[in-house]
Amino acid sequence: MGKHGCAASTYLVLVVFGMMNITAESKPIKSNPTQTLSDRIDHIRGSVVRVTVRFEDGQTSSGSGFVVNKDGNVVTANHVVNPLGKTIAEVKRASILVEQPVPATTLPSVTITSSFVSAIAKIVATDSAHDIAILAAPDIMTAQMMTDIRGVRKDIATKVVPARLVDFTIRDGEPVFVSGYPLEMPVLITNSGFVASSAPITTDPVDRSLLDTYWLDIQANHGNSGGPVFSLQTGYVIAIQVGVVLTAVEYLDPPNEKVVLQVTDPQGKVASKMIGYNAGIAKVVPAKYIENLLIKNGILF
Repeated sequence: MGKHGCAASTYLVLVVFGMMNITAESKPIKSNPTQTLSDRIDHIRGSVVRVTVRFEDGQTSSGSGFVVNKDGNVVTANHVVNPLGKTIAEVKRASILVEQPVPATTLPSVTITSSFVSAIAKIVATDSAHDIAILAAPDIMTAQMMTDIRGVRKDIATKVVPARLVDFTIRDGEPVFVSGYPLEMPVLITNSGFVASSAPITTDPVDRSLLDTYWLDIQANHGNSGGPVFSLQTGYVIAIQVGVVLTAVEYLDPPNEKVVLQVTDPQGKVASKMIGYNAGIAKVVPAKYIENLLIKNGILF
């Protein structure tokens, strides 16, 4: 075995981006096979936002989200706004921003791209069992960027369009796509894939409090949490992304890569180290739980 030879491997399900009594009525689905992925992205671009949380100690938490109504209510993952290790008091004192990109704009001698407007948000509802949070950010609906370049003033408006939620039976092989702002990218990133397993997992082997989740064969990364999962068939939101599967590979002498797990012997010495690699499998929660939370709190969508 070489210096960096792989000694063993296992699988970890980690929320790395990081049950309601009301039943939402299923909506009829209309498909449009002539719509391409590019068409779908153009349609949903104004729905997806970046969510950034800044704590008093200087730490930040970021993820994705999506607008669900004209009042500026935003859906994201609960662990984005309530990350592990933070107390209730720290979360309450944190500053939450919802950010929406402005369209690329050309002004005299300069083109503005990868710029955002932001609005202060507050948490109005959570469902910790399904890792869902609802935010109120009404100012994001009318936010503008004001520019003044060489005496030329221009107000650049955002184009926020509420996404449509729909609850329907998810089938294995259903083509889907996810959009968001992973890895602190300044642009909307979209990946497409398929439903790998639509069988609800009622006992999650890692996080037993998170039930009824599905799995996608899709590439997602840190920062995609809270982002919408769209049906390629309809362009509607069918789920929210809450985590990914990492392949944890054990190395005898690991290179300079992120160690996600260390195994110690009885004397406390490190016996082995695990390095996490994205396995290309994402964990998602069905849209019905988002609808339930919105209905329970009297939020229109």
